[in-house]
Amino acid sequence: DTAAIPYAKKEYDTIENDFLLAEEIIQYRKDKNYTQKELAQKIGTSQPAIARLESVSYNKVSLGFSGE
Repeated sequence: DTAAIPYAKKEYDTIENDFLLAEEIIQYRKDKNYTQKELAQKIGTSQPAIARLESVSYNKVSLGFSGE
């Protein structure tokens, strides 16, 4: 069904963006020699939130989240 193609493209783009974000977070953290906990403290969130972002296993976590 060709009607599903735009939806599939949108979903693919979303997933691709999630992976790009995770890659950027990991690279930034490595460049600064931060642990997940240190990065979390610097941006005002929790270490598990950073881990979820880096693993791309989160379900649409808002970037406006705060610590636990």
